[in-house]
Amino acid sequence: MSTDMPNWISSTTMFVLNNRAGRFLVLNDEESKIAGESIGIEDSSDSPKSGMKESWRYFAAIVEWLSFFCVILIYVIILITLVPTG
Repeated sequence: MSTDMPNWISSTTMFVLNNRAGRFLVLNDEESKIAGESIGIEDSSDSPKSGMKESWRYFAAIVEWLSFFCVILIYVIILITLVPTG
């Protein structure tokens, strides 16, 4: 978490966080209010590592939601194909 994010991960994360649905899925209520005001602005905290950790945390949350939706989709497909038709 202390390494810089590659550009493609950073741009993908910013794209998701710039959308209202992405902010709803990734951030909780108070983070969403803060992010809505300061998306695209550099983190003004004292340590630059906290900004990197937050970016990696957002990316991990996005991957978590994508995995969840993929598993749900697979279970729906399995359910549709394996349920016996009387």
